[in-house]
Amino acid sequence: MAKIVLIPAAGAGRRFQESGFPIPKPLIVAKGQTLLEHTLKCFHFADEDHLILAVQRQHGVRERLETKLQNLFPQLNIHWFELEQLLPGQLATTKVALEAILQNTDIDPSLPLLIHNCDTGFQWQPELASIKGFASMAVFPAEGTHWSFGQPDPQDSQQAIAIAEKRRISDLASIGLYGFSTAKSFLNEANNSLNSGDTLRGEHYIAPMLQKALIQGMKVSLPRVHGVKIYGTPEELCQCFNLNFESLKTENGLTSSSHQSGN
Repeated sequence: MAKIVLIPAAGAGRRFQESGFPIPKPLIVAKGQTLLEHTLKCFHFADEDHLILAVQRQHGVRERLETKLQNLFPQLNIHWFELEQLLPGQLATTKVALEAILQNTDIDPSLPLLIHNCDTGFQWQPELASIKGFASMAVFPAEGTHWSFGQPDPQDSQQAIAIAEKRRISDLASIGLYGFSTAKSFLNEANNSLNSGDTLRGEHYIAPMLQKALIQGMKVSLPRVHGVKIYGTPEELCQCFNLNFESLKTENGLTSSSHQSGN
């Protein structure tokens, strides 16, 4: 069965900018490939799958990568959505992009939907595309409190009984990969969540929407993932790809004299 994969890659990349790295995150090159390419290669795409890329028009991601990605994934139907301005969070960006693409194409809204960030890698597992119940949130054991967390049911560890954003209710953290049984069901709940006006530090996240779904009696699963690679900050990127900050800048055409080192 075909699926929709949506990558919201339209953020400001603030932590890279603060480290003197002016390149949009999806276009940052590490070991010869952009971060968007590294992330997309984690998926196993089947014929007739749809890939939606939500990017900032001013970042020039489409101009830079459209032909390259079509050559890398010739079996894919690739759809671009270019935002004119930054939206408040992943949920808002995803909802707007998905609605626009569905309105302007013949994509079946009953297809399953996977949403993933452009700054995390993982090992693909077939069950990630098979969403039972309303949704899934892929998780792995992690330290710290800067993640979304899922608390498993003691009677069924694959099912969540609670999900929290930036609050450590278990050691199972989201990698930013969310699955929904259908694109239509995602949009229904996304609109409800956005209309409620609830935000965290001014942003709309997907995890709180999943918690609301649990309260309403919907099922959210917690598939475990392996081989997780995190490259959302300069420090994480350098560690993940075994680079130092100076070599990363050099690979991206930046000079030490014109940009402040962040490492």
